[in-house]
Amino acid sequence: METAYNSQASILRQLRLKWSLFAGICLVFLMAGAIALSTTWQPEHALSWSALAGLAIFYLLAVFWRNLQSNHREGEPELLPALGWGNQVTLLRGLLTAGLLGFLFSPNPPDGWAWVPGILYTLVCLADFLDGYLARITD
Repeated sequence: METAYNSQASILRQLRLKWSLFAGICLVFLMAGAIALSTTWQPEHALSWSALAGLAIFYLLAVFWRNLQSNHREGEPELLPALGWGNQVTLLRGLLTAGLLGFLFSPNPPDGWAWVPGILYTLVCLADFLDGYLARITD
């Protein structure tokens, strides 16, 4: 029979695996953004975007890792093995915000890329509305 401690440790391992998956998604996002921007923008601006977005992603991943043990309902000590829809949308919002922050100290991107910061901002705002709503309706 599995003890409560072993069960919680197993759930924490599952959450760490989900963290690893999200870290991989973040890496793909960062690499894809850097490659896409470097083909149409000056390399130093693409590098600047990568550095700023990378720092923000590193912070996002650090906060996510540090708070894995807080994945429980309020008033209940048992860890939940899955991230709720609200948490998943919040993580997506953090990733999109990191991409937006990459443009912070750069000149306007060329051509159609000039729309990317505005699109990212709009998606971040929509996700901000959606994450709380999803968390409430899915408990």
